[in-house]
Amino acid sequence: PEETRVVVDGMEIPVLYHVGALRSVVHGGFLRTLILVPGGYGAEYGRGLGGLVRMTTRAPPVERYQGEADVGVLDASFEAGAAMGDGGGVLAAGRIGYLDRILGGAPSSDARRLFPLPRYHDFQSKVVLPLRDDEKIEVTFLNSSDASSLSNPSASPSSFARQDRNQSFSRLGVRYVRTFADGGGASLISFVGWDQTQRQEVAGLGSANESIASTVLGLRGEYGAPLSSRLNLVVGFDGIVQLADVQHSK
Repeated sequence: PEETRVVVDGMEIPVLYHVGALRSVVHGGFLRTLILVPGGYGAEYGRGLGGLVRMTTRAPPVERYQGEADVGVLDASFEAGAAMGDGGGVLAAGRIGYLDRILGGAPSSDARRLFPLPRYHDFQSKVVLPLRDDEKIEVTFLNSSDASSLSNPSASPSSFARQDRNQSFSRLGVRYVRTFADGGGASLISFVGWDQTQRQEVAGLGSANESIASTVLGLRGEYGAPLSSRLNLVVGFDGIVQLADVQHSK
C-alpha cells in the first residue's frame, strides 16, 4: 500500500480510503474521473513501485445553485456548488462518520478487538476563476481525518493491550490550466500540504508513542500537443519536498 500513489488534480495525497476502507477520502460528487493503473505506469508519475490512482475533480455546476445531502447509517455527507459566470464557480463536498457514536459500547470486547469502529471526516472545496476563454485558475483544498482504536480488555493489568491511531492530511493547491486551438494543453500546479500521524500502543504495563508531522511542498507542470493523427508530444516536470518531524517515546 505504501508504494501506491494517489493523485488528485496533480496533488499527491497519502491515502485513498478512510480507516477500514468504508469510504474514500474524496466525496464521489466532487470527482469527474478516477483512473486506476495497477502497475507499470508511465514515466510522468513516479516515487512508487505499485499502482497509481489518478483522480480529477469536476467543474462547478452550470446552473446557479446545485446541491444535495445524504444521511445514512455510517455517515452524513453533502455536495454543493454555485456558478459564477463565464465558466467560473465554487464547488464543495464533505462527509462525517458517526457509526462509533451510534453503536457506542454495544459491540462485545471480542468484536472491538477485531473490528475497530472508525471515526472520520473529510472536506473538499474548489474555486474556478476564468481568465480568458482558454485559460483558468483553480484553487483546491482537501482535508481528511481518521481515528481508530483496537483494545483487548483484561482484568489483569499485565494482559491489557490497546492501540490508538490518528491520521490526518490537508492539501492546498493553485492550478493554472490552458487549452490550445490545436488540441494541446498546458497545466501548472503548486501545492502545500500538512500530514500528521499519531500512534499509541499499550501492552501490559508498558507503552510506546509515535508522532510524525510532515510539511509537503509540490510543483508539477505538463505540456501536451498533437504532432500528427497518431503521435502526441508530452513533456513535463514533477517534484516534491517533504520535511518531517518524527518523535518516539516509550
